[in-house]
Amino acid sequence: MDKSIEISEVFAAAGKSIWFAFKTTATTTAKHAILTVKRRNELARQRYQLSNLDDDRLRDLGISREMAEKEAARPVWDDPLSTRQLSAPFIQKSNRFVL
Repeated sequence: MDKSIEISEVFAAAGKSIWFAFKTTATTTAKHAILTVKRRNELARQRYQLSNLDDDRLRDLGISREMAEKEAARPVWDDPLSTRQLSAPFIQKSNRFVL
């Protein structure tokens, strides 16, 4: 019984595993990019709405006009729920993205 393996078989198997790893990484990166864009659009919408609230509604929320304007002026990439800014261990327990 000859158990030798052809070099072409080794390269074919390696190529498949490298392609699978690349494909998985690319898919995960694309999903993360889409979720990031959605989150930033939502933040921009919320901050815009906050800036347009009248003083009575802001008072109901316990927020001053200055606080609302300061929050509305923050850039969309300044996300208070970003896992990089929070150190709580429960934010990301799995490979899922938490937004």
